[in-house]
Amino acid sequence: MAKRFGATHVIDIDDIRTPAARIDAVRQLTGGYGADVVLECVGAPPAVVEGMEMCRDGGKYLVLGHYCDAGPVSWNPHVVTRKQLTVAGSWSSEPRHLRTAIAFLRDYREQFPFAEMVSHRFPLAQANEALATTAEWRSAKSVLEFEI
Repeated sequence: MAKRFGATHVIDIDDIRTPAARIDAVRQLTGGYGADVVLECVGAPPAVVEGMEMCRDGGKYLVLGHYCDAGPVSWNPHVVTRKQLTVAGSWSSEPRHLRTAIAFLRDYREQFPFAEMVSHRFPLAQANEALATTAEWRSAKSVLEFEI
């Protein structure tokens, strides 16, 4: 899916199973430096630590995947200072961001396979089941469908 969105290189966690091997793969792809920008969008606490190690010195690290409390993870703040990382997070959005996102999805739906990212669809009456499916990692992307 990432390649269909324009990625030139993909690291598949089913093929490269350990964090150390994935970090090494990123370094190999970047001439030993690490990535300029790393986005954590998974919501799994161990991915946060792994992502920091994938950053180059002076890189930017964005934590975006934690919209619920998935639990703590042990990490060493020295990684942030040693690598001089800029670390940021984002929680939700403003209404103007939603308008921009909807326009983007509409304008680029032919170019990018957004709809194929959805793995599960639920009617509004099954909202609790949709939330449980997502919380239990049984879906990649769940959506609620309803008519206005």
